[in-house]
Amino acid sequence: MIGWRRLLPVALPLLIAGVVAWLVRAGWLPNFLYTLSLRFDLPGLVWRLALLTTGVALLWAAMLLWNDHRLSQARRADADFQNAARRDFLRRLDHELKNPLTIIHLGASNLRQDSQITPRQAASLQRIVQQSQRLQKLIVDLRWLTELDEGNIEQSSVDLADVLDEAILLAKEGMNYEDRQVTLNIQQTPWPLNPVRGDRELLVVSFRNLLENAFKYTTDTDRIEVRATENGQMAMIEVADSGRGIAEQEQELIFQNLYRSQDARDMPGRGLGLPLVQQIVNLHHGRISVRSRPQTGTVFTVWLPLFSS
Repeated sequence: MIGWRRLLPVALPLLIAGVVAWLVRAGWLPNFLYTLSLRFDLPGLVWRLALLTTGVALLWAAMLLWNDHRLSQARRADADFQNAARRDFLRRLDHELKNPLTIIHLGASNLRQDSQITPRQAASLQRIVQQSQRLQKLIVDLRWLTELDEGNIEQSSVDLADVLDEAILLAKEGMNYEDRQVTLNIQQTPWPLNPVRGDRELLVVSFRNLLENAFKYTTDTDRIEVRATENGQMAMIEVADSGRGIAEQEQELIFQNLYRSQDARDMPGRGLGLPLVQQIVNLHHGRISVRSRPQTGTVFTVWLPLFSS
């Protein structure tokens, strides 16, 4: 893009010529310029010089614009290459680690069922199972974040009630919280909740991550509620809990990649879940916000556009 500093040499000669012509017309300058025995038409001479200078300046500006264009193309090509290399690396990482992690997870799970192992051995095996699950989810989240950089998602009619039911089930299974209770309230009156537009699988991933956070930062005696309503244009989904909460100064930082709040560092986590949720919501042309009070609880609110046929 050419700024005003680059355009100044183009406009300045014409401006000077215009001022000179006005001064000649007003009688402030002579109509002719005498040099030795030659007589020059002053306004005509100035206009010719201005047009020549302007032509040179336009050529110079065009060269700068072309150079900027080439640099921009080179930067885009370099960024595309780096993104492609990162995606390829994460695909390979996912492929190479998926089978070993699955074998470790299943092997440790099977050993835990052996009646001859001691309680100490059982506790060690439990930690192996948990850490293998964390590594599996870390790789999946990294791959999702990279794939979503392309910005291409499915745009179809999605039943939110179905999505939230599956997200609750997967969060409970993934966190081994099958006994935890989640209150789910879906709008039914005066009409059932309308579907939203988007990618069903990605929406399940986003709400699963929000629910896993709610499980991690609450105890068995705390409450977790999921509420979904709509206003005719947007669906509003709240994931609320009565857990430890988030400090006010950290609420704007939790959506940054790899950020872990001070009160959350005693819990396992990667700092990728909430950035992934935000990226998915943004790709659906929605928005997400958080309200929280320390030692009281947290509410994540997601707005998503309704599907219109």
